[in-house]
Amino acid sequence: MTALPKRLVLCLALLSFACGCTTNSAPSDLRRIDRSTGPNDALACPPATCKAKPDFESPRFQLQSEQLGAIVREIIPAQARTELVGEYPEIDQMVFVQRSELFGFADTIWIQTVDLKPHASIIIYSQSNFGFWDLGVNGRRVRNWLAVIEMATITQTGRGP
Repeated sequence: MTALPKRLVLCLALLSFACGCTTNSAPSDLRRIDRSTGPNDALACPPATCKAKPDFESPRFQLQSEQLGAIVREIIPAQARTELVGEYPEIDQMVFVQRSELFGFADTIWIQTVDLKPHASIIIYSQSNFGFWDLGVNGRRVRNWLAVIEMATITQTGRGP
C-alpha cells in the first residue's frame, strides 16, 4: 500500500472514533416516523401501514406478533457485528446496532412487529449514524434481514408469509 492510501485509511479510522459515531436507540413508532433527508436509510413496511414511503414491502406472516418478535429476537443478533441495544415491548420494538467491518461505523436498525389480524408483519428501518451516503448498505441490509426473517419463520413454524 502506498503512503497516501495508508494515510487515508488511518484518517478514516481515526475519524470514526473521533466523531463518536453515536447511536440513537430511542424508541420511535415506525408507523409514524419521518425518514432521513439524505440517501442513508432504508424502510420496509407492510402496505398502508407507514406514514413514510417505504423502499420495500414487508410480507404478512402467518404468525402472531409475539411469535414473530421472538423469531427476530433470536436470529437478528446472530448477524455479523450486530447487537441488540434496546427493547420496547409497549410498541413491540427492538433496536439493533450493526457496525461496518472495516471502520466500525454504526448503523441503527429499528424492528417493530405489527399486528394485522389475523396475521402479523414487520417494519424495519435502518439508518446510518455517520455520513451522508451509505452506498446502498441500508437497503441491502433491510432486504437481507427480511429474507432471513422469512426463512426463519418457515424453518421454525413450517409456515411462511
